[in-house]
Amino acid sequence: AARSSSSFYFGTSSGRLGVMDLASGVEIGSVDVGFELRGIVASGNKILAYGGDWKKSGRSAAFFAMEMTCH
Repeated sequence: AARSSSSFYFGTSSGRLGVMDLASGVEIGSVDVGFELRGIVASGNKILAYGGDWKKSGRSAAFFAMEMTCH
């Protein structure tokens, strides 16, 4: 999912949600969401991550608010 013209959000099947810089290919940051990701939906600085094991009865979803800070 596009974050800006120079970065994008990504999710992995192992449960990582993060931001990647397009120009350098460097991961800016990520978080372990605690469940297998199947998809992400971005809206402004908020992200809905959803997933879980589709072979079981439970599903998971989590909202995240992303804020970029420079140190």
